[in-house]
Amino acid sequence: MVGVLLGALASLQPTEPDPLANLELLERVVEKGWLLSTSQLAPLLGLKSLHGSEFCRYGFVFTRVGRNGAESAWRVGKEK
Repeated sequence: MVGVLLGALASLQPTEPDPLANLELLERVVEKGWLLSTSQLAPLLGLKSLHGSEFCRYGFVFTRVGRNGAESAWRVGKEK
């Protein structure tokens, strides 16, 4: 009985986030050719805001390419 309760409690606890999930999402963005707005991209990179017209992080290149409404639009590519 105690084992069943401990198992049930363990399943209620939040699981650790997958540390590669954001990188896999960025890979998909590259494959699809999607443009992300600043508010979509910054949290994926663990940043509060994005500056400059181009920067590299985690093996990806992020290039400001225009606007998505009131925000900047960013193209995501792979470093060579």
